Amino acid sequence: MPALLFCLFLPSVTSAQPTWEAPIHRLIHLSLDERFEHAHTLADSLMRAHPDRPEPSFYKAVVFWRQGMNIQNGSRFDSDIHRYVDTTIARTEHRMRKHGESADLFLWLGNAYGLRTGLEMLRREVLSGIVDGFQSREYLAEAIELDPSLVDARFGLALSDYILATKPRILRVVQRLFNLPAGDRDGGLATLEHTVREGNYAITDARSALAYIDLYYERDRRAALARIDDLLERYPNSLDYRIRKVDALLSLHLEEGDRVASTLVDSVRSIRDIARARGWTLIGWRRLKLLFIEGTGLYGMGRHDEARARLERVAAVDGKDDNWLAGPSELLLGKLADLAGNRSEARSHYDRAQRHEEVWGSHAEARRLQVQAFDGSEPSRRPRDEEQRYPERP
Repeated sequence: MPALLFCLFLPSVTSAQPTWEAPIHRLIHLSLDERFEHAHTLADSLMRAHPDRPEPSFYKAVVFWRQGMNIQNGSRFDSDIHRYVDTTIARTEHRMRKHGESADLFLWLGNAYGLRTGLEMLRREVLSGIVDGFQSREYLAEAIELDPSLVDARFGLALSDYILATKPRILRVVQRLFNLPAGDRDGGLATLEHTVREGNYAITDARSALAYIDLYYERDRRAALARIDDLLERYPNSLDYRIRKVDALLSLHLEEGDRVASTLVDSVRSIRDIARARGWTLIGWRRLKLLFIEGTGLYGMGRHDEARARLERVAAVDGKDDNWLAGPSELLLGKLADLAGNRSEARSHYDRAQRHEEVWGSHAEARRLQVQAFDGSEPSRRPRDEEQRYPERP
């Protein structure tokens, strides 16, 4: 899962010379639009044309990162990411020795260590990630000291500050131990917006980061949906943005009563069709969540037998991979049993719903339905899911 951890240490680049600036913008576009074969071809060409520059090897690593973001065996690209990150660092340090220190070169070092940090955090190599994260921040700060107008370097630090301020679970345990910075939520958000307006290569990175923040951290689903729709218009081939969009639609469907049941079902099937056509197997958690989304949509459409088949599969993954969708699935299965006139089965599902993590007010609703059978009347709104599920959980 892509993930906000990727955005936390995403590449940010200052203005480059005309010979490679336009091709790198094209490379960014191809990788975000998930046309990975073309992106690799362009990156390889740039590395041959500019063997002493750090930009091409860095974006080669980024393409591998994005390529493995949502697929089951995405870790197979880890060695390639590390290899090209190491090449970026080596080329940057060589240019420093040859031409002297500059804001541009410190920025590339910050980017390289930051991308490596993101991968280490994703793989739960927390200590290594913290060490490289410190290094990344130091290099980005050096870049800004040499060139205060370097918006893309400020983007990297601002995003780091935002996540540190929101204290994701993966960092809470070690934040005091390693004296990590406290962060700056409001300042980080303001700088991200500024990057969208004034950045260079980091503009789209900032757009993506703000979309993920609205969806998974600020939980402003409508703002997230608007940002994701804009990104999909720019990158219509992106499966990742389609996945994030259906996440937003699910929350709006359950929390605010948006009538998008058929859209949920169609979106899930479209995602599966695209993945199948590309020969991709999505990560296990993503497949499970898409199954829940499809089951929820089918339930909303009144296609109860199809909904039950999918929700039973979600509920069966009990206690595995921190399945926080088990509770809501059991709740819906209880409602389906009530509608079928099987009160004892319904009560059994409501009891199991209360044993799982509470999501979207599932415990309170299950307790109420233990007393009075479900009659088909759904609440217009449900409590928001306030748990910070990202990036700890896919």
